[in-house]
Amino acid sequence: MEKIDNIIRDWFYELPNGYAEHPYSQKELKVLDEVLAKYGTSLNEIDQLDQAFLDAKPVKEKPVREFKWGSLDELQELERLEEIDLFESAADWEPLFDLKKVAKKLDKKYEFEEFKTLIDNAGIKPAKATVTVLKDLTPDEQLLFIDRLFSFTTPPKEDQRIKDPLNLKIFNIKAEGIGKGEVFCVWRYNAVIQGGRESFDLDIGGIKYETKDYSGTTTSKKGVDLTKGGAIRVGVEGSVSKFPVWEDILLTTRIVERMNKINGWAMLPGADAKDPNHTDWETLMTAVKHITKRLKSVDLATKKEKLYIKTGEFNKDDLAAFIVLYEQLDILFKEFDSKKFNQLDAKGPNQAPLTMVIAPIDFTDIPKNGGPLKVIVKTASREARPETIVNYWKKVPYVSSTYGKKGAPERSPYQFEKNLQAAVEQIIDEGQAHYWMVFRGTKSNILMKIISKDDKAKFEYFSISQNGIKFKEPGEQGTGEEQAFDFKKKE
Repeated sequence: MEKIDNIIRDWFYELPNGYAEHPYSQKELKVLDEVLAKYGTSLNEIDQLDQAFLDAKPVKEKPVREFKWGSLDELQELERLEEIDLFESAADWEPLFDLKKVAKKLDKKYEFEEFKTLIDNAGIKPAKATVTVLKDLTPDEQLLFIDRLFSFTTPPKEDQRIKDPLNLKIFNIKAEGIGKGEVFCVWRYNAVIQGGRESFDLDIGGIKYETKDYSGTTTSKKGVDLTKGGAIRVGVEGSVSKFPVWEDILLTTRIVERMNKINGWAMLPGADAKDPNHTDWETLMTAVKHITKRLKSVDLATKKEKLYIKTGEFNKDDLAAFIVLYEQLDILFKEFDSKKFNQLDAKGPNQAPLTMVIAPIDFTDIPKNGGPLKVIVKTASREARPETIVNYWKKVPYVSSTYGKKGAPERSPYQFEKNLQAAVEQIIDEGQAHYWMVFRGTKSNILMKIISKDDKAKFEYFSISQNGIKFKEPGEQGTGEEQAFDFKKKE
């Protein structure tokens, strides 16, 4: 009799209402058949059990088998109880009874059960979202869904198009904790969704994948459908403050602010309208004007002060402005192109620092073991002068006044871009994912791209936003963002 009671409790628990009423429906008998199989009993014995079923009460909680402490390791038992709790929080798969029947017919019953387990493990919301879509599949779609279940062991290395109606339907399943395309990969490739447990999204046969979805369309101001763009954004591993190049950006902004405060730009070569380099100075000031506005400005709508660059917003126009700034400073600093010393700083107790501009002296002129040093002081002041401004700018590693000359390529303005690109490659290289899976294309014709982390150099820096570095995968041209302004173009 105890065996019969256990069968009844297990069966009733699996039913939507927690009990069954005679005469039993085909679905109820189907569930009973599965429960009986666990106990080594068949439906042929239904008549012997029927009265017990009629006398049974509805159940609301899943029965827990009696456990005698000492018969198993206590830790193993606790783990088993935790698994029961996880099962309790899973989505209700009962609406997929017909799909389960198709799986059994196509000899994919166990594959379907594994699919359910993988989705349940992703979380209750992803599981519910999946059931919501699958329960509305047509009979033909159900056949296709089961036929394609776990049809590949790994994603293809070459680009693939997702445009079949059923593939699109499964691809677009999205819920809190997962992105579009992840349920699709569980379905086709037997993927394990990581959720927030890891810094990558999917594990497929032990291979780790980071997924990024930029598929679909957006609408222009004129109502025209446009392919969605967007550069790739990552999490904390992409925080720009982790990389030395960010300190270079902040150093540049501090010097620009200081130059604005003391009107230091007027002291630079080329500032005079009659100077042969005045055109280069004007180009410099175009970039300075842009950078100044991006450092601090007032929003006309809200009347609130807004900061951009300092708060981790560095777009393509900002990059172009910084490159022009470094280039033009190099051009204007040519007359100071010397490896000799031309400045001495004097400091003492109870004295404000004093800066002396001196006639250039060579390193060999300086006594190594003490002794007199002959210098000619040109000016001595606590105010900025052209020479001190130039030397101050030389703290920035992209300003050299020897740009394009052999021996100083590391100080080229374009080294700034190289350092930003190096940060992107470091993000890819240090990430756990072996491959990046990026979805592009329209909502009805999705392009799936798989890129190995070994191709890190093919990922391209794009911008900095919300204090994070953004980049593009190989071959991606459109991003939906404006092109950089040409600061050298004459109006």
